Amino acid sequence: MQKSIQTRLFDAKKDKPISFNIANGKEIKGILRGHEQYSITIETENGNIETYYKHFVSKVNWGKVKFQFNKPKPAPKQEQA
Repeated sequence: MQKSIQTRLFDAKKDKPISFNIANGKEIKGILRGHEQYSITIETENGNIETYYKHFVSKVNWGKVKFQFNKPKPAPKQEQA
């Protein structure tokens, strides 16, 4: 089964800096340490581990993320006779 784009983006950001806004408008910054179906766990600047529920996140600031797209290869062009 193919992973969702959200899962692939979180996988690409694992152990890297991430920032996101929560529902009250506060920006949260830290190193992404893990994610599950309903939660995001980060390590803050002061070393605290914090978990946020994805339902409370209003925006994720992905920045530049590199990951592989699973695009199907185009069919070879057939020559016309």
